[in-house]
Amino acid sequence: YQRRVRGTPKRTMEARPPNPAPDLEANPDTCKAISKPLLSDLSADPPKEEPPKRCRRCKPTRRDLCVGCIGFAIATVLIGVGIFIFVKVSGDQTASGDVPPLSTPGISSVTANYPGWLTIEWTSLDDPSWELQLQPSDSTEPGRNYTVLSGNRLVASNLTAERTYCFRVRGFNVAQQGPWSASKCNTTLKVAPPATSQPPVLVNLPDSQLIVQVLPPNQRGGYWDYGGDANILFWCRVQLCNRLSNGTECANPTMMPADPINHTCTVPDIVNQSDVLVWSRNQNSGGYSAYSPGLFCVNSTSLATASRPNKLPNWLCSRDAAPSEATGNISDVSSSGASGSCFHPAS
Repeated sequence: YQRRVRGTPKRTMEARPPNPAPDLEANPDTCKAISKPLLSDLSADPPKEEPPKRCRRCKPTRRDLCVGCIGFAIATVLIGVGIFIFVKVSGDQTASGDVPPLSTPGISSVTANYPGWLTIEWTSLDDPSWELQLQPSDSTEPGRNYTVLSGNRLVASNLTAERTYCFRVRGFNVAQQGPWSASKCNTTLKVAPPATSQPPVLVNLPDSQLIVQVLPPNQRGGYWDYGGDANILFWCRVQLCNRLSNGTECANPTMMPADPINHTCTVPDIVNQSDVLVWSRNQNSGGYSAYSPGLFCVNSTSLATASRPNKLPNWLCSRDAAPSEATGNISDVSSSGASGSCFHPAS
């Protein structure tokens, strides 16, 4: 169909002549193509169609094997997660359904035994593990948390003296946490001097210096006894001695502050000294502690004789040989092995 433009003459459809008959003489192949199906034996069975060939299975590559392993691993993990969730949910349901709830404990006493110490005791119908919370009564800052795995008693040490603390406790086990008890409060005792410490410890002994370390206060009942004030200052009491023909003369002892970080004291100019004695003491806002036992160091060079040449180090120190207090004269000094011994008049 063609669209006729206005003004053009109308075209009529002309009939096409039929296709001419093939010239069989001029093209014998045409005759063969036309006559072939006509000349075929119609009584014979039609040709069977061959089935399509199946695709030969290809050999898996290393990449295919890797992808298969990853898929198997992911499926194994998903199955394991499902089993865990099922067991967890079942266990939670069992715990919530079969385990009875913990009872509410009660604090029976909060006792101020020593400065900076409070002893808490409580009672309960159950025997689980315990969680305690300590909170100063004059502060809203977070306090301390304690865990007691067994027993019904706790000693809270290293507290500030003359300050009120409140406690509460609750039980817990693998299945649940119990309710908190009512709070109970008490005030720590007045600050006191810290406890006596152990003898100083030899840290280093260069040629011309003696460096010792002051130890913290001794423990009381397994806890450091700071006397209610843990802001401790450390001191050394040093006494230098010179050996004379008729004995040993010692200078008056002097006090020396220890380093605030390492708690060490450095005694200088010991080359010409025969003996050095060092004691220590601690100080807080309540006062000084008693002196510790002393550290006694002897210059072994002065002990050498013709029959006994000096083969020992220049200085030998012992923590159990010094007198408990400074003395004006030492009558004799001897050395045995790697420890020094000090003997002084009974007076």
